[in-house]
Amino acid sequence: MDEERNKKIDEIETTLKDIKKILVRTRWEMFVEGLWKAVGYFIGLTLAIIIAGWVLNMIGVIPFMSEFSENMKDVLNVARNK
Repeated sequence: MDEERNKKIDEIETTLKDIKKILVRTRWEMFVEGLWKAVGYFIGLTLAIIIAGWVLNMIGVIPFMSEFSENMKDVLNVARNK
């Protein structure tokens, strides 16, 4: 009975070790996941700033943005024509 109990305990221990190997992520996997999260945050923040600036420009809170965009269009047109 004691031998059978020890055998079962060993099987459970082996199973738990296998489960741990499957669930525990490596440092490389955590690094890549963190990198993707950082990229996502950066893109989201950039889009939020662009949309907020556009809305404020449409409302008229930021009038210099329209002047800036016109100047940028002129610079791009000059560059295209060269």
